[in-house]
Amino acid sequence: MAKAVKHLQIIVSARVNWFFKADEQDHFEAWIRDVIDRQGMEIMAGPTSCHLDEPGLEGWSGNALIKTSDVAVHVWDAEDPIRLEFDMYTCGDLNELAIFQDLMLFGAQRMHILILDRENGIKVVEDKIVYAMPGVPLGTRDDYFEERKCY
Repeated sequence: MAKAVKHLQIIVSARVNWFFKADEQDHFEAWIRDVIDRQGMEIMAGPTSCHLDEPGLEGWSGNALIKTSDVAVHVWDAEDPIRLEFDMYTCGDLNELAIFQDLMLFGAQRMHILILDRENGIKVVEDKIVYAMPGVPLGTRDDYFEERKCY
């Protein structure tokens, strides 16, 4: 029996403490692959990314096509805190907790999470704002690279 097709989208607008530097394209694209893998999805093309140094637009753009749709990430790394925008559309299941954890790696101070069901029009499934808890350490750059042993 064929798997039921879903039409789900998660959009996250976050403020984070750190992100990959302009010369860390390989790490950024590996992170996108990890996000997709943790969703149990199959990459069809990419990930691909580039870092822009134009005033007001400094930061990363990255995306990948997945068997069930696509993932896009945009980062303005000159802002303080850093602005990170994440968007995943899928015709399959969505593991919101895994995405939350993937974004927390960057020391997210605040995340606005919006989940849409686009099966018949656009229905808001979830709309919430999550803040870092006082006293709970945020993910750091050193933590990320130490865990992956890739300095």
